[in-house]
Order: sequence, then structure tokens, then C-alpha cells
Amino acid sequence: NGKMQEHHLLQLLSGILEWVDPPDVVAQAIESGKSESEMLDGCRALLSIATVTTPFVFDRLLKSIRPFGTLTLLSNLMCEVVKVLMMNNTEEGTWSWEARDILLDTWTTLLVSLDSTGRNVVLPLEVRNAAASLFALIVESELKVASASAMDDNGEFNYLQASISAMDERLSSYALIARAAIDATVPLLTRLFSERFARLHQGRGMIDPTETLEELYSLLLITGHVLADEGEGEIPVVPNAIQTHFVDTIEAAKHPVVLLCGSIIKFAEWSLDPEARASVFSPRLMEAIVWFLARWSQTYLMPLEEFRDSSTNLCHDTGYQHQSSTSRKALLSFFGEHNQGKPVLDIIVRISMTTLVSYPGEKDLQELTCNQLLHALVRRKNVCVHLVALVSSILQCTTL
Repeated sequence: NGKMQEHHLLQLLSGILEWVDPPDVVAQAIESGKSESEMLDGCRALLSIATVTTPFVFDRLLKSIRPFGTLTLLSNLMCEVVKVLMMNNTEEGTWSWEARDILLDTWTTLLVSLDSTGRNVVLPLEVRNAAASLFALIVESELKVASASAMDDNGEFNYLQASISAMDERLSSYALIARAAIDATVPLLTRLFSERFARLHQGRGMIDPTETLEELYSLLLITGHVLADEGEGEIPVVPNAIQTHFVDTIEAAKHPVVLLCGSIIKFAEWSLDPEARASVFSPRLMEAIVWFLARWSQTYLMPLEEFRDSSTNLCHDTGYQHQSSTSRKALLSFFGEHNQGKPVLDIIVRISMTTLVSYPGEKDLQELTCNQLLHALVRRKNVCVHLVALVSSILQCTTL
């Protein structure tokens, strides 16, 4: 039965606890020369426990012998691993890299079920705070690697040059952690993106923008995974975590997700300026922009009315449900047909045309534009109607 299973899992956890706790002491010992085998075995044990239980049972296992839950331990442990990766610019194959991957698998195993339940599941505040801190450190680590790769002449950061699809699994795990603390992580991403956008404007023509551009590239990929799911086979809806949070937001223009999306769309629109395109928007950065717009468009651009009511059963609390529904409608209506949907579609179409015309010979960029972005735009009939009218208008203007 459940109680007996929990007892056995607690025994297993107790047996490996000294291998992973306290995380900072464990990491320091390994960096000082101690074998990492026990620590890695401890990480694998946590993953094994995660596969046979729920996040809530997993979290409370440790509370019987520690003043905090197992998810907090998992977060603290991964934070220490990420710090080692940041400090050493660690390459693939080292203990910290392997530990990071195992712990990410553990987070994914625990959180993917919550992300797909279709219900409003609220994690304890302690867990949300731990997830927020972990995600902030992960983003800091990714930005540090991105910045360093900009000046890398020795090929030390080749993994960052990998294709977007090759990094998808890791980024998807990051997104699950972010969604566990979405109230904190969306504003964080907005601030980080806005800071770098402003930095480009302020230093234009005076400082080398390469590091900032690499950071923006990384932020686009991370943010795209947090905000939207992949649309393989079906048109994806807004992730549950986003639908059921930000319930105090009634005014669409002030919704945290709208602010984040708006800042990215504004940045993408800047690529239509020929001067900015020549100095800022490299083919590599445009690939990230096109990828983001393709993923984002399938979920947020002119969503069908049926999607606006797709989550009416997310919560049994009538008051909360009303607030959640109001916030969700505010979010979805902002980029709808009767609000900013048409202007944003116009921007996206013009960006698509620009990538095809202004980047000759850039096969990867043009394939992304045709196979992902344009494909995303024609998946829904209501978008197609506006798309045909928009393209006809553009063609008329070009022939005059």
C-alpha cells in the first residue's frame, strides 16, 4: 500500500542522504579530489524515487527527518552543480555535467505530470521559491556561457552552437522548472530581455554587441520553451501554469506574459530596419527569432474562441476559477483578431519576407522560415483569412 511504499522510499532516501547532503559540502569535497561516484549514485537514486511517486509524496519524504522537503534538497543540490559548471566552464563528460543531466531528468519526471494534468495544481511555497531560485541560477549560467562563447576562438563552447532542436530536451526541462514558479520566472525573463535590448540601443555603434546578441539568442530559446509547447501534430494551447496564474491581472496590456511577449516582438520588429539588420541581426540571431515566432504564433496569435474556454474545469474553486478565467481571457484577447493580432501578424509576415530576401544563401534560416514559421501561420483558418488579405495588400503595394 501507499504507506508501506513511502516507508521503503524513505529508507532508500535515508541511505543515500549523506552522499548528496549538504550539497555545498558534497560539491566542495568532489572539487577537492574526492570521488564523485557516491554523489552521482545519490542523484540516480533520487531519479529512481521520482519515477515511482508523485511530486507531493516525493517532497514530504524528507520532511520526516529534515526541516525541509525533498524538492528543496533537489533544488539546492542542482544549484550547487550549476555553480560548479559556471565556475569551471565545465565541458561535457565531467561529473558536474553528468549530475546536471540526472537532476534535470529528475525534475522532468516529477513536473511533467503536473504540467499536463489540466488542473490547477499549486506546489508548496517552499518548493515554488526553490524552483524560482534554481531557474534564476540556470538562466544566469546559460547567459554566462552564451557571453563567453561570443569571444571563444578555441571551440570550447561548441555545444552552444548546436542546433535549436539538439538543445530542445534540456530547454524543455528548464521550462518545467520555470513553470513551477511562473509568477517569479516570467517577470525575471522580461527584465533580463529588456535589459539586453536596452543595452543594444544604448551602446549602438560604440561597443561590440556580440556578447549581448549571444545572450539574447539564449534568452529567446529559453523563453520560447517556457511560454509555449511544441506543436507537433496538434495546435498547442497555453501551458496550464500560465493559464492558472497571474489571476490578479485583469488589464490585458499589463499581463506579465503580454509584457514579455511584447518586448520580444518589439525586438523582432527592429530587424525590419535595414541599418539595425546590418549591425545587429546576424543570420544566427534571426534563426532564434524565427524559431520563437513560429512556436509562439501557434499558441498566442489569434487563438480560436474554443481555446479561450478550454480550461474552465481547471479549478473547482468558483471564485478562483472566475479570476483565472478573467486573467486568461485578458491574455488571449490581447493578441486576438480584434486587438493586436492583425498588427502582430503583419510584423511576422514582413519578418518572414525579410529573412527570405535579405539573407541570401542562409539555408538554415530560410528553412526555419518556410518549414516552421510560415507553416505555423497557416495551421488555423482564422489566421489564414487575415494572412491572405495581408499578403494581397503587400503585393498590391509592391506593384504600385
